[in-house]
Amino acid sequence: MTDTHLYESDTLLVPLADVQHVERHSGPGSFGLVVVMKSTRWDFTQSNWENNVWVDDEEAERFLAALRNYVQWIRINSLKP
Repeated sequence: MTDTHLYESDTLLVPLADVQHVERHSGPGSFGLVVVMKSTRWDFTQSNWENNVWVDDEEAERFLAALRNYVQWIRINSLKP
């Protein structure tokens, strides 16, 4: 990760300020995170998020650590006088 505000890997570039929430998902052959962004919409016909970001399980902990660091950075900087 080169910037506090971005999560960057070989396959992803996620602006952390746009993350609304994260859901852990597991199913047949798929384990990982569904990252719901501010632009993500709920598909009422499929009962699922559409245009969300998928983070594979192997990358999930790195992504969550980056998100935690970003949230901590926001909190620290919002408390400065």
